[in-house]
Amino acid sequence: MATTTRTEKTGQARAARMGSNKPRIRSVLLALAMMAGIAAAMPLRAGATAPLNAALFEGNASHVFHGDIARAAAKVEKGESFGLAWREYGRKNPWNTGSKSFDEFFGLPGFKIGHVTEGATTVIAVRLAGTSTQIGTAYLSYLAYLPYHGYLVHAGFKAYADRVWAELDAFIAEHGSTNIKLLITGHSMGAACANLLGLRLADESSIGGWAIDAADVYIYGFESPAVHIGALGRGGKPIANVFNAVNTADFLIHIAPGQRFGATYRFLCDQPAKGDWHNLSYEEYEAGIAAIEAAIARGEGPAEIRWAGDFANALGESVIRHGVGGLLG
Repeated sequence: MATTTRTEKTGQARAARMGSNKPRIRSVLLALAMMAGIAAAMPLRAGATAPLNAALFEGNASHVFHGDIARAAAKVEKGESFGLAWREYGRKNPWNTGSKSFDEFFGLPGFKIGHVTEGATTVIAVRLAGTSTQIGTAYLSYLAYLPYHGYLVHAGFKAYADRVWAELDAFIAEHGSTNIKLLITGHSMGAACANLLGLRLADESSIGGWAIDAADVYIYGFESPAVHIGALGRGGKPIANVFNAVNTADFLIHIAPGQRFGATYRFLCDQPAKGDWHNLSYEEYEAGIAAIEAAIARGEGPAEIRWAGDFANALGESVIRHGVGGLLG
């Protein structure tokens, strides 16, 4: 009769315990998987930002305002790299050593283009700076309007958009792929330039030798002034993938007549932490984006700035809040 050693008995007991625990282990693993799925489906908590990658755009149509994409755009506008490989364009203005990047000619702001490739998808982001001087070439450009893809647009904004297009075309020729997701964001004059790029991209079927469709272009601008004063036989073709978030307490967004492209959503930040209602912090933009999301959930649509009435209101409110000096930022 065969005998069983103590070691064999111990091994058999351990195997029996593991066998009896298999259903429990499977249940635990299933519960963890379900929790992970639920967490992935839940909206981001306040202060969190989705990674700027292909997954951010998956299933999110470019013609619909998406809070997570808007937050990522605001982060990019504030200098967040998101791990992309960035290239900077522009030079310091020798007459304004404290400024952001400027071209040496006509005071055009600098900008950055970054990219990351994940499998067959290339995410390209464009960050367009605004002017740091409140009075100068950006404002003088309001004195002239030039034709641009069927609209009369501000000459200074057109010059900026033409410069960015040339560099973006070369960048995408180098880094593009068969599946491009393009995010363009900017502040002030940079947001105005983003509007014009949205207009041009609606007309173009390719850039840099790669096919591009408006469905793959996402444009979110912050504090954009008006960019055009009317169509030139274009028939009012809608530019559905451009979203402008503007603080109605900001006097500078009212200073030029005309309209923006796409949809303009208003929010109010009349007591910014740093007292600068034109250059808001990311946290203030995040609060504005949350307010826009809430308004959309209530069924409220976009509302373009009414230049004449809103200009007068903003002028009076700005003087009351900040004094005459506050009008210059």
